[in-house]
Amino acid sequence: MATDHDTALLGEAVSLAVGPAGAVSATDWTASKLVAQVAGQLDPKTPRFVACAPGRLDIMGGIIEYTGGLVLNTTVADHVCAAAQRISKPVLRLSLPNDTGAFVNHEFAFEKVCAGLLTNEFKSLLSECIQSEPMSCELRCCLGAVQSLFTKAADHSRGLHVSIGSKIRDLPAIAPESATIAAIMVAVAKALDVTIQWQQAADLAREIGNNWLQTSLPNPDVLCTLTGEAHTITQFRCGSAGLGSAIPLPDHFVFAGIDSGFHHPKAKEKECSVRTATMMGRVLIERIIEYEGAGSLPWNGHLSRVSINDYVDRFRDRLPTKLRGRDFLSRFGQLSDPYCTINEAEVYKVRSRCEHHVYENARAHQFVDGLSRAIRLSDRDTLISVGELMYSSHWSYGQRCGLGSVQTDLLVNLLRRRGLENDIYGAKVTARGCGGTVVVLLRSTDKAREALKEVVKIYQKKANLPARIVAGSSHGAIVSSAQSI
Repeated sequence: MATDHDTALLGEAVSLAVGPAGAVSATDWTASKLVAQVAGQLDPKTPRFVACAPGRLDIMGGIIEYTGGLVLNTTVADHVCAAAQRISKPVLRLSLPNDTGAFVNHEFAFEKVCAGLLTNEFKSLLSECIQSEPMSCELRCCLGAVQSLFTKAADHSRGLHVSIGSKIRDLPAIAPESATIAAIMVAVAKALDVTIQWQQAADLAREIGNNWLQTSLPNPDVLCTLTGEAHTITQFRCGSAGLGSAIPLPDHFVFAGIDSGFHHPKAKEKECSVRTATMMGRVLIERIIEYEGAGSLPWNGHLSRVSINDYVDRFRDRLPTKLRGRDFLSRFGQLSDPYCTINEAEVYKVRSRCEHHVYENARAHQFVDGLSRAIRLSDRDTLISVGELMYSSHWSYGQRCGLGSVQTDLLVNLLRRRGLENDIYGAKVTARGCGGTVVVLLRSTDKAREALKEVVKIYQKKANLPARIVAGSSHGAIVSSAQSI
C-alpha cells in the first residue's frame, strides 16, 4: 500500500505511484504494519479505535490559499495512524514515537488534566507536567485534540490512551501536521463516542494548529487529509466557497511525488517574508481601488481573484518592485494578517510576489478545465498543455516568489528532459517551496516507471541527497472513518 522507502526497492515504489492499485481503502490500511505497531501500544482486551489520515500533494495553487485562490490537492498512500481507547485508570496516556521511532509513554494525572480540560486551563496545567518532556509535534497535536474533544464526551470518569505513528513525519511538504491532527481527532472522537462533522473537524484542526503548533494550517491541507478521496483531485476555493467538486482521475493518469531530501533551513522566514510582501501589495491595490472606484472588479478583497488583464492594466505598473518596511509602515501601519509582521529594515519585493498569486490562480483554473477536457476526450495535446502549466507554476515559485531551490529545480529539469516521450507531462515544486517535494503528472506506463526511477538515481548522484518517492493514494480520515480492531 504505502511507498517502500528503501532506495533499493524503487521499482516497487514507483509501481504504486502509477495506477489506481496504489489507492488504499479503509479495509486495506487496517492490515498495515504501521497500524499493527500503533494499535499494539494499546490493550487488546479493550476496544481500540484506529484512524489513518494521508499526506497530500499540492498539485496547483499552494500559497495562494491565503489570498483567496483555487488550490488543487490529492492524497498519497503514506499516512499518519492514530489509535485511541478508554481506560479505567484516570489518566491521559500518550504513546508517541521518538526520533528513533521507538514508542515513549507520557502520562498525565486526570485530576489535573480533567480540571484543565473542563476549565480551558489545559495548557497552563499541562506545562507543569511536561517541563522535562520535549514538546514534539505529535504531543502537541494530541493535547490539542484531547482538549477539543474531551469536553464534548459524556463520560469524564475514565481515562484515555492514545498512540500515534507516522510514515510522513520527515516530509514537511506533504502536510504531516494536518494529517496528524486529522488522524488523532477521528480516532479520539470515536473512542469518546463523540460525533464530529467534517467542517467542525476542520475548524478544530486549524485551532489546534494555531494554539498548539503556533502555525497556520492551510484550509486545503486540513480538508484534504480529512475529506480527500483516493485517486481524485480535491478543489478548494479559498476565501468563501470552500470545497469544490472532486475530480476523479482515470486509470491512466496519476500524480506521484519525489521528495528532494532538502528543506531550506530558513524556509519559514522566507515564506513569511513572501507572505508579508504579498499582503503589502494587496493593501496597495485596495487603496488604488478605493481611490479610483472599484468599478466592475470582482475581487472581494482577494488578491488572487484579480484577473490578469485587470492586474496588468490597472495595478502592475503602480506597484513598487521593492519597498522598504519602514516606508510602508509610515503610511499604512502594520498589516491585519496575524501571520505577517513587517520588519522596518527589510526590503520587500512587492510586485513579483503579487504577480505570482494573480497568475497562479489563473493557472489553477486553466489546469482544472484542461485536465477535465483531457480526461473526457482522451486528448493528448490538452494534457501536454496541462503539464506546461505545472512547469510555469514551478518557474513562478522560484523567480517571482524566491521560494525555489537548486534541488527541486534539478528534479524538475531532469523530469522535463525525459518528458513526453517517456509519458511524463509536468512537474512542479509543491506546498511552500524552499525544497521539499516535487509533484509529477504522468501516465501509468512502463516507460514512465523507468523514467521516474532513472531521474531519482541521477538526482541522488548529482545532489548527494536521498530521494524518496511518495506514491499511491488513500482516503482522508473522515472518509475512511475510525475502525474498531
